[in-house]
Amino acid sequence: MKRREFIALLGGAAVWPVAARAQQERVRRLGFLGAATATVGGPWLSALVQRLGELGWTKGRNLQIDARWAEGRNDRAAEIAAEFARANVDLIVTWATGPAHSRQSRPRPQFRLFLR
Repeated sequence: MKRREFIALLGGAAVWPVAARAQQERVRRLGFLGAATATVGGPWLSALVQRLGELGWTKGRNLQIDARWAEGRNDRAAEIAAEFARANVDLIVTWATGPAHSRQSRPRPQFRLFLR
């Protein structure tokens, strides 16, 4: 084997585990339960997406965000929370007490907080 071929082979072998790890990164699902409408709560969601991006979480790469809007109805918030639980999202984010309390009245799934 020639020297250049050996160095190229060695370099490729060194990069391979890094490339394989990048391809295997799990996409995390975040359920965003907005208490109001998309018009009112949209800026909250945008700020969340921006901050998560600053922390290395990018929609479409390692993060999926499912946003649902309760439109001020606690019964709708409970439905959305149950939907997220059935969908096995990794984390449910909300900023209002109504949706949070409606989630507490349901059977408790295991939620995981993901940090990098």
